[in-house]
Amino acid sequence: MNNRLIHNFFISCSLLLLTSVTGCSGREPDRPSDATQRITQVSLLTPSVKTITRSFSYPAEIRARSSSMLSFRVDGLVEHIEKTPGEHVQKGELLMKLDQADYHDNLRVLQAELKGAQARADKALQDFRRAQELRNEDVISQADYDGAKSAHASAAAAVEHLGARVSLARHQLEYTRLYAPYHATVTGQMVEEHELVRAGQPVMSVHDISTLEVECHVPENDIARLKPARGMKALVTLPSFQKKVFEASLQEWSTSADKTLRTYAMRFSLPAPEHVTILPGMTAHINISAEQAEQHVLLPHRAITSDASGSPAVWLYEPSSGTITMRNISTGKMVDEKHIHVTAGLDGKEQIVEPNAHFFTEGMNVTPRETEPRGGER
Repeated sequence: MNNRLIHNFFISCSLLLLTSVTGCSGREPDRPSDATQRITQVSLLTPSVKTITRSFSYPAEIRARSSSMLSFRVDGLVEHIEKTPGEHVQKGELLMKLDQADYHDNLRVLQAELKGAQARADKALQDFRRAQELRNEDVISQADYDGAKSAHASAAAAVEHLGARVSLARHQLEYTRLYAPYHATVTGQMVEEHELVRAGQPVMSVHDISTLEVECHVPENDIARLKPARGMKALVTLPSFQKKVFEASLQEWSTSADKTLRTYAMRFSLPAPEHVTILPGMTAHINISAEQAEQHVLLPHRAITSDASGSPAVWLYEPSSGTITMRNISTGKMVDEKHIHVTAGLDGKEQIVEPNAHFFTEGMNVTPRETEPRGGER
């Protein structure tokens, strides 16, 4: 009897304890907690799509727009040098002259010969006219007439020949003077006064430095990205003037690569600065900015998370279902302090969920707070 009462008592206590535990721990399984309710609201942002401007930098060399090695067209003795290296000259200004004595003498001799030949030609003409009249009257033979005619033609040819020699002598006399072919600066002098020079021997060099050329060589991998076009702008710096930047414009470029270096030559025009002396042969650096043809997607780095394998990814918001889904992306370099270049995975039209300290799951229902401006700027 006592044992039965004790047994019933334990059964009653066990049922009471079980009921109490169940009542304390029971809750509705589908009802979210306060913490869950807090993370259903998320911040959205939209990537920015921009055309990336890339700068290409190359070593360069300053060259004169026009550069000439000058020489005399005749032999002679250098009589006087009018201009020396460093001097600026105008077009047509005298630079150097040879002794003209021999050329003057030669011209006078030829002029005298021409005068005599002209006199003989005049007499031959008179003889021919007289012979023509006599032949018409049948006073002289045909042979005498032909002789007078031939003498006249020969004398006229001699005059023409000597006239050409006199003209050549005058030109040779003029060639004893060396003049500037254009506005330029004398950059070199190869002979001294009283030296004997030959025709065609370089005696002086001049450069037109009113406008300079900046020449650089572009690797074949870059030439297509640059898309050369006449007038393309570039910035030029020189080690001699580190704080100064000069603007140049593209004038010409080669369309075939150097067979050894596999580079393409580009020449930029640079107007000579007024208060800075830039000379041919100086080294320089040239910066060329070129717009890329393709559009690039930029995203704030704070919007990028990673998947289970550690690969970069983002959470996308699906407006139609109100859920989020993860998408893997590929990233490039940082564009600035906040943005990174997304090379694959986004087209710039998606709505990105900004990750926070809470845990997101695939297909999770969320409520957007407010869509941030493009690029996620704050």
